[in-house]
Amino acid sequence: MVLQVGLFFVMIAQIFSPPAVLVWSIYAIDWSNAALGLGNWEYIPGSYEKGVSNLSSHLLGTLFLFIFILNGIYVIRDDSKTAGKIWYMVQKLEKHKRGEKVDRNWLRAGAVINSWCVVISAICMGPCFTLSKSPKDIIFDAFALLFLFRLDDVTGDLGFLDDRWNSDTFGTFYESFRRREMQQNAEWGVPKGFSAPADSSGDETDTEQDTPPDASCIPGCTIYKIAIVILSILLVLMPLSFIFLQGVQPRRETERIEAHETNWQAMQTSMEDMQKQLAALSQEIARVKKP
Repeated sequence: MVLQVGLFFVMIAQIFSPPAVLVWSIYAIDWSNAALGLGNWEYIPGSYEKGVSNLSSHLLGTLFLFIFILNGIYVIRDDSKTAGKIWYMVQKLEKHKRGEKVDRNWLRAGAVINSWCVVISAICMGPCFTLSKSPKDIIFDAFALLFLFRLDDVTGDLGFLDDRWNSDTFGTFYESFRRREMQQNAEWGVPKGFSAPADSSGDETDTEQDTPPDASCIPGCTIYKIAIVILSILLVLMPLSFIFLQGVQPRRETERIEAHETNWQAMQTSMEDMQKQLAALSQEIARVKKP
C-alpha cells in the first residue's frame, strides 16, 4: 500500500512540479525591456552588479544548459531502451504463457510522464537562471531541476523501488533470453528479425516475427522520439537565448527600483515644500524686524 501511494504522489509531482516552476519563473521576470544583445555579459572590475560573479554566473548558466539538455536526451533514450527491453520480455512471457499479463498503457503513461518532466524542466532552466544572481544559485537551480526527473528512477533519491526491482537480475534474465533466442535462430537458420519456432520438435513450423528492443511498435516509442526532437531543438535555442537575451531582470528588482524612485521623488517634493516654507518664514521675520 505504501509503495502504490508513494509512486502515485511521485507521478503527480513529476506532472505538476515542472509547469509550476515554469509559470512562476516567467511571471517573476520583467520582460518589458527584453532585447537582443550581449549587455548581460558586460564586465566592470569591482562592480557588484557587473563583476566577476555576474560573468561567472552567465558562463555557468550556459554550460549547465548544454549539460542539462544533453543529459535529458540521454535519459529519454535510456528510458526508451529500458521500455523496449521490458516490452520484449513481456511479449516473450505472454507467448510462452508465463507470468501475469502486463497492461501496455502503463508503458505509454511512463513515456508521457518522463518525456513531459524532462522537456518542461529543460524549458524551466532558462528563466530560472535569469532569476539567479550568483553562481551558487545557478548550481542549486540546476540540481533542483535534475532532482525532479530522477524521482521515479530505481537508483534515484527516493527508495520506493529499492526492494522491488533488481536491475542486475532483470538484466541477466534479459540477456539469457536474448542469447537463447539467438542460438535458436542460428540453429534453425532463421533470418534476422524473425524468431525460431517455439517448439523445437517441429510441431510448430511457422516463423513468427519478433519484436526487438528497439522496434517501433514499443508502447510509447513515438512519444520518446518526439521528446528527443524537442530536446534537440532546445539544445540550440536555450543556450543562445540565454547568451543573447538582455534587458530582462527579476520583477522584484524592478519593483524595488520603482519603490526607491517613488520614495526619492517624495523626498524631493518634501524638501521643496520645506524650502518654500523656510523662504516664507524668512520673509515674515524680515518684515517683522523692519521698523
